[in-house]
Amino acid sequence: MGERFLSLKEAAKRLPGRPHIGTLYRWIVKGAIEATKIGGRWFVSESALHRFIEATPSAPRDGHVAKPRPTKAERQRDVAAAERQLRDAGVLRDDPQL
Repeated sequence: MGERFLSLKEAAKRLPGRPHIGTLYRWIVKGAIEATKIGGRWFVSESALHRFIEATPSAPRDGHVAKPRPTKAERQRDVAAAERQLRDAGVLRDDPQL
């Protein structure tokens, strides 16, 4: 038996971003990563882990990269800028009763 098996905790430590073991479990259940259950515990072979890493794209194939979510300060700045534009265009008034 030359193949080395890793617990989900060990396998998670070897993956970029160190995903939670629950994430690895979901990948196993969905068939994204090969694993075997021994004594009620899941194990991933090193070769299966390498195949999974190789099969996982490092970047979206269409070149689209998701932007990070804006911070609260960025959202407030954007709202203030939009309100200024609306006021300048005469669409929004400072009258609090409207």
